[in-house]
Amino acid sequence: MAYVHVFLQNKGGCGKTTLAYFLAQYLLDNGFSVKCIDVDPLNHSLGSYERLNATSLSILDENGQIDPMKFGPMVDIIAGSDEDDRIIIDNGSGSFMSFCSAMSEAMIFDMLTEMGHSVYIHTPFISGNNLGFTAAAFIQMADTYFPSSTFIAWINPYFGRVSHEGKSLSESNLFKNYRDRIAAVIDLPALLKDSLSGKSINMMTDDCLTFAEAIDGERYSLYVQQILQTAKRKIYSAITSCPLL
Repeated sequence: MAYVHVFLQNKGGCGKTTLAYFLAQYLLDNGFSVKCIDVDPLNHSLGSYERLNATSLSILDENGQIDPMKFGPMVDIIAGSDEDDRIIIDNGSGSFMSFCSAMSEAMIFDMLTEMGHSVYIHTPFISGNNLGFTAAAFIQMADTYFPSSTFIAWINPYFGRVSHEGKSLSESNLFKNYRDRIAAVIDLPALLKDSLSGKSINMMTDDCLTFAEAIDGERYSLYVQQILQTAKRKIYSAITSCPLL
């Protein structure tokens, strides 16, 4: 039985690929067999990290339009995975609707579950006005596309504290109304965009490096390596709280 972790969100720039990148590293560092699949039609960001050895699949036809039939190889990779493999799938916001529609119409997640795989949909929530966009995408997935799927919510405070009407998102009516659908919440540390941690992580991702490569390599100073090591501990601590990985 493989564990399939699908990262989906309609709002671009919410950190979806970065969260998939964090989870893939966490699982690798904990000794799991990890397969990463990048089906972003425009930017194969996850596929740019050499250590993650992601399979980048083109889902565009000869006219540059999304072809739902091209999701087939992704399903074949999952179905042929070994027991206890961890599959990380990153889908771009530009193909959110096409991906959800294709997976829903063909009942792919239900099929994989019947085959014995565990399928989890990961979706991030961010602060400010964009909270509404990320929440709306989650509701659309939970109510319309994947009514029988299990969700893992990521609270991503990269742009600031994520709250609704003065309450933390975990205490909000949104999460209370969907408590039977949200199986786990990963509350990330506040590694803000302009903080030392945020700037160092941005530098690392711009260089397409993992934590292991950045911290143990020679490209960065000891100062930056220590910042990244501290950030990594905080991120991994938050991920460890999720029992479904």
